[in-house]
Amino acid sequence: MDPQRPEYAPDPGRACSRADESADDDDQRHRAEGQQAYRAVCEKFLNDFDAFTRAFSKAGYKLTHRDKGPRERYLGPEKRNDNDLLWQDPIPLSDHDAISEEDVAELKRSVMAAGVSVSDLVFTAFSAAVTHRNSDKRGGANGGRLALAPQKDWAVNRRAVPVIVVLRGAMQRFNGQQIGNTRVSLADLIVLGGSAAIDKAAADAGVQVSAPFTAGRRDTTQALTDIEMFEWLRPLADGFRNYVDDQFEQMAPNVAPEEMFLDKAQLLALNVPEWVALVGGLRVLGANHDGSADGVFTDRVGVLSNDFSTVLTSMDYEWKKADEKGKSFSLNDRATGQPRFKATRSDLIFGANSQLRTVAEVYAASDGHARFVNAFVKVWNKVMMRDRFDVQVRDA
Repeated sequence: MDPQRPEYAPDPGRACSRADESADDDDQRHRAEGQQAYRAVCEKFLNDFDAFTRAFSKAGYKLTHRDKGPRERYLGPEKRNDNDLLWQDPIPLSDHDAISEEDVAELKRSVMAAGVSVSDLVFTAFSAAVTHRNSDKRGGANGGRLALAPQKDWAVNRRAVPVIVVLRGAMQRFNGQQIGNTRVSLADLIVLGGSAAIDKAAADAGVQVSAPFTAGRRDTTQALTDIEMFEWLRPLADGFRNYVDDQFEQMAPNVAPEEMFLDKAQLLALNVPEWVALVGGLRVLGANHDGSADGVFTDRVGVLSNDFSTVLTSMDYEWKKADEKGKSFSLNDRATGQPRFKATRSDLIFGANSQLRTVAEVYAASDGHARFVNAFVKVWNKVMMRDRFDVQVRDA
């Protein structure tokens, strides 16, 4: 580079040097293209006042309703039922009858006989529901968007892809056998599969429960899914499924994964006992995003035991860093010094934080197992129902 060439301008920061103007060529071109695009819009509005009025009205409507969530939450005679506003995450109105209690029982048997593990069914149902944000009421299992782009392509959801294939087949078989207008949606069947798996996991642990299930979820379409806007729901870290994105440190510098875990818990409107119970259940059921053993403090994966809490609060184990940065840990037997379990920061926070540990100790008590199972089932239903604005739901 020749600093004496005329196309280089003086650098205001250093009088003795030259700054390369050519580096700004791309920026200038982008600005020019942007100005042309804005000018085209301005000219359209200048020549068509009705178009401007409609655009302004839609923008104002979006601005004042963006955090109200789906249209089921709207009230009044001006409530819209159209599907033309993608930012509302529209779900078409149902054109069939919801499944009955007898249908639910039949579908549970069908799903459990399909060869999908308890762990995979629980993971898939939870992955569909965990996207919900109580702040703006977006996300959740309703709509069946776990089977659509972009959610089906997220790394954290990769484990759910083959499960969706099996559930879709079960849905098609059931619907094809119906004589009347009863149908089951994929969104309902995803949640129902999780409920069936929990029933079995609890029974295998010696506790008879029936995970609540409310039918009526509807399936939406890819055309009614704004891919760009749904990308904002993709997690950089999800402690519930022990997931940390490969770009986490670059995207969220100076933020620990467990901090984002806490943020997600509040977005699901969970209190401390609910948070502890939910994570304790997900770990022993093997619901990590990659099927890893991190935080799975049990030898009975897929059984709804309170092993996570008993191991976490036990003095029989010593926590040791497994890497220099303290991202992964080993739980070593104090008597032998041998590694027994693996853990992440999102696991051990439930033993390191005094409030979380207090609740974990309750669930770990000799009489805490049944209490834990019932608490898990209750908070599970709460998470599954967070986006069911079409029915009256009382918080768990």
